[in-house]
Amino acid sequence: MNLILGRPASPASVHELGGQGQLAYRRDIDGLRALAIIPVVLYHAGIPGFGGGFVGVDVFFVISGFLMASLISGEIARGDFSLVRFYERRIRRIFPTLFAVLAASSVAAWFLLMPAEFAYFARSLKAAALFTSNIQFEKESSYFDIGAQMKPLLHTWSLAVEEQFYILFPLLLATINRYARRRMVPILIGLSIASLAASTWMLFRSQVAAFYLLQFRAWELLLGALLAFDAIPAPTKLVVRAGVASGGVLLIAVAVFGFSDHTLFPGPAALLPCLGAALIIYARDDLGPAGRILRSRAMVFVGLISYSLYLWHWPILVFSREMVGRELSLLHGSLIVLTSLAIATFSWRFIEQPFRGRGSFVKRWPLFAGAATIMVITVVAGDYVAHHGGVPGRLPADVQKVYASTYDESRFGVPPCFADADTTGPSVADIRAARLCPLGVASSNNPTFLVWGDSHSGAMAPAIDAAAT
Repeated sequence: MNLILGRPASPASVHELGGQGQLAYRRDIDGLRALAIIPVVLYHAGIPGFGGGFVGVDVFFVISGFLMASLISGEIARGDFSLVRFYERRIRRIFPTLFAVLAASSVAAWFLLMPAEFAYFARSLKAAALFTSNIQFEKESSYFDIGAQMKPLLHTWSLAVEEQFYILFPLLLATINRYARRRMVPILIGLSIASLAASTWMLFRSQVAAFYLLQFRAWELLLGALLAFDAIPAPTKLVVRAGVASGGVLLIAVAVFGFSDHTLFPGPAALLPCLGAALIIYARDDLGPAGRILRSRAMVFVGLISYSLYLWHWPILVFSREMVGRELSLLHGSLIVLTSLAIATFSWRFIEQPFRGRGSFVKRWPLFAGAATIMVITVVAGDYVAHHGGVPGRLPADVQKVYASTYDESRFGVPPCFADADTTGPSVADIRAARLCPLGVASSNNPTFLVWGDSHSGAMAPAIDAAAT
């Protein structure tokens, strides 16, 4: 199916489009990708000084929004935008490395994770294959959830946000182009402001939801998209372009080195890295200090492998923690960064590249069929493992016995002995009438003591019961 659109009011800038309307290559954007991925990897690896390295994901959102909107608007300008071709490009870009990482992580999880953790992994595997992992992790974030540091596929939440956005974004542009062509930019600005306002509002109600869910992150992608429509004329003077780009790098640096896990994020705080990325894209600086750094061979190369590096580094870190049984030392973290770089380079060259471009050996319809097949296989495998409780039968018999004992529960750890502190719990009248979970010797006399507390009291109750008896 081809969706053919007419020319919009403000097509992507000719600075971003080649002579045939194709998106022109910009070395500085690959350099900006490097500026995004390096802090993310160093932050995850525990390298000191990069407390705000997580903002690299926000920089990626802005880049992605700009590139996709530029590409779509260019095709709209030529009147030949095709949804099929658009999603084909997304599959070629996203699927090969993603499913290679999912497969490798599944093998590692089979051998390294205990059943409960493996069941968690299986649910996240299904969600990653369906690009809903952001929703899955938002639901899992609770007091009794396993730690984020032990989820090998946690980082796929950002891919889910992007893919959900790109299911809706082309349809949004098509609708605006048809019914409100001259209001394209104002509508996108309005949606961006609404999303940022919603993110700020949600930040004080559920920071987890504000972090993971598309509606609270869409403004970051839309900010990049607005750059593709020349909402503000680009600077022409070299000194202005150099100054704007340098300012953008400074904003990102302030976030990377100034933020920490205690920063209330995303919301307004995310404006710093997002505006920084937007300024760099907007400036198109080639000759200034920031432009020279971003266009350097080293930065461009890291930018080229950034997608593979992002996907591979986190599972390697998580499974390494599983193997050593503790947090990684600075030496271990540094070695994993280097290992991730090597694996990402191999992945970029031999997994990403063969599927990219018109010269790929995989044609369109076999690509779609293969993508659908591998998604189904992954979902079925994840569902099987989750349904069977992490497949404890894969463990040796003695290990299964010891492991099962860790989940033994006394009657004091479940209702009615252990009740939530809400309206279903014991009332004052229940306490006065001794309508409680009994401990010690059963007697018709009034109780002589009461055990009242949280899960710690529930854990101590069996010993108290034995002593009282």
